[in-house]
Amino acid sequence: MSLKQNQEDQWVWTADSSVIFSVSSAYRVILDLQYPLQHSTFFSVIWKLKVPPKIKFFIWRIALNRVATRDNLRKRGILITDDEYKCPFCSLVEQSISHLLFQCPCSSLIWGQWYSKVGILIASPWTVEAHFNQHYVFLRN
Repeated sequence: MSLKQNQEDQWVWTADSSVIFSVSSAYRVILDLQYPLQHSTFFSVIWKLKVPPKIKFFIWRIALNRVATRDNLRKRGILITDDEYKCPFCSLVEQSISHLLFQCPCSSLIWGQWYSKVGILIASPWTVEAHFNQHYVFLRN
């Protein structure tokens, strides 16, 4: 850092090479803080997938944990009783996006059937990021 005498101080946005604030650069900073695991690569891959836009949007919402699962509804004060928090398929634990898509016995069964159909012997990860990374690496090769 260098200090210059006889010059007025000025605001500089260091999160962008243009040193000018923008909402998109602020959004990237927030994502860096919230999702430090290479979110930009993760999200750019989502938007480049050759699937219908509504699928891309759903994957993006999954990645941001913005799906109306029971844990998210509870955080918003929408569900009231303890029974309403549990997964409607297995009733074992509170429904979260990871549970719904990967950890629930019902979803594990579906993934297992899909892996079997395409001839893949693989252990299914339990988090959205790990699941996406595993399949992205598999499909890339």
